[in-house]
Amino acid sequence: MHVLPMLLMNTKIIATADVGMYYYCWNAGGITATADGGALASLLSAHVGVIRHVDGRLADSPDFVKYYMHVLNIQCDVFRLTGSEIMLPYVDFPFFSSLRCLLKSSGVIWALKFVVYHAFGIQSVCRFNKLQYAIK
Repeated sequence: MHVLPMLLMNTKIIATADVGMYYYCWNAGGITATADGGALASLLSAHVGVIRHVDGRLADSPDFVKYYMHVLNIQCDVFRLTGSEIMLPYVDFPFFSSLRCLLKSSGVIWALKFVVYHAFGIQSVCRFNKLQYAIK
């Protein structure tokens, strides 16, 4: 993630394929499963760099809405594990089209998280997420 913004800024052509080419094998001892607050904060920092680089220009893109919500989940985990300040910048997404996109592609939980985000802000989503873990 730390290299991606540099690659995007220094390329003239980006190509996409209509076939998914990502393959992931779960590793219970891997970094995804064992990352602590510091490792997640580093990952979050890289994602924040990408989001700041696009500077809201992609707010109308359904793919960007889904990506941003994924990064919001990382922000919530960093907040829960470290108690650090919110790093993720707020993006003013078009409400109804974004909500429709999330309902269609990601489900009700992500859509509800988006409603809280839109109405109350990032910190409220993170506090709610932290409360959920405290109840478990």
